[in-house]
Amino acid sequence: MSKTSSGPYRDRRPVSRAVERVSAVGETKSLNGRQWLLLYVYRHWITGLATSDARHLEFAWSEIATTSGPAPARRVLSALEVLLGTLSDHARRRICYHPPCCGVTAADELRVLNLLTSLQRGRRAAAEANAQVLVRPSGLPSLLEAADNLAEALSAAGLELDDAGEATLH
Repeated sequence: MSKTSSGPYRDRRPVSRAVERVSAVGETKSLNGRQWLLLYVYRHWITGLATSDARHLEFAWSEIATTSGPAPARRVLSALEVLLGTLSDHARRRICYHPPCCGVTAADELRVLNLLTSLQRGRRAAAEANAQVLVRPSGLPSLLEAADNLAEALSAAGLELDDAGEATLH
């Protein structure tokens, strides 16, 4: 997979229409290592797609590939593109995020982390509650499917999100 020009996201409307940067609800230092890694990759991938800056996509690729190897990294990033495309297509409103190296977290970033953690841990009701805040009702099945696929890809890559350190909204 070419990290900048292929994958399921390329034919979707621009991610910059569906995401924006906003105020903080927490600090990244409160996240455990895998949550922080996923947030870092998520932010770089969104920023790279929104700005057409391949450096951000390369950073995301490097972090995942170094952690889990090239094949699992491709699967994770492909699933992440589908998740972002689904969010873009079905968002209730703009999805909020912070720049990649920012030390604070946005509520929507934590919701995405909690959505994935809940799916990995078999807590479907909690996953649905997080998803409902992010997308319109018509997009809920699509977002849950995309998040399921990403949660499975993360698990296959050895990136189980720790239950004890689940990110919380303040």
